[in-house]
Amino acid sequence: RNLPPTDIQVESIRKIEDQVYVLERAKVGTLVGTVRVIDPNPNEEYLYRLIGLAATRSLDLDEKGRITTKIVFRRDLREELPLEIEVEDLGGNVFKRSFTFVVRADTEENSLVLGSRENLGALKVFPNPVRDRLFLRLPVHGDLVIRSVVGGPIYESSHPAGGLELDLSAYPPGVYLLRYVSEEGTRVFPLIKE
Repeated sequence: RNLPPTDIQVESIRKIEDQVYVLERAKVGTLVGTVRVIDPNPNEEYLYRLIGLAATRSLDLDEKGRITTKIVFRRDLREELPLEIEVEDLGGNVFKRSFTFVVRADTEENSLVLGSRENLGALKVFPNPVRDRLFLRLPVHGDLVIRSVVGGPIYESSHPAGGLELDLSAYPPGVYLLRYVSEEGTRVFPLIKE
């Protein structure tokens, strides 16, 4: 018996609850997030749909569940884009969920900073999403691991405090997890590769 999906999530580095952030002035085709379907049936396949005229004019949702930009967003024209994502499984079961995409200014302040705001040596990672070169500022010596959410590690190394540049151009687009372990603790967060 084919049971219906129970939830839809959007995996994105720029997400708080059901709000996903889109950076203004990002190029057409920029990966915004990936749809993940929660389903009791293993190995299910889905048809993905965006619902809403503004959403279908502004974003694209492909057959693998990747959401990309169709336009260059500007905050002065639109600050929020409400939309519904609908999935249909092979058994004809349909599930919908509402999300809000929020347009944010593309500034260095929007790069991901982990650590206290008072700590000028906070871990800094940019750009995110990344196309080829990823830059990091490491506050202290630590171990860095980047792994695919569907596979094993793609990068593992120990690094002193300071700047670091990694070439990720050989890796396929998708969501990765970056894990940084230091004497201050462990930090894990998603990294989007375009």
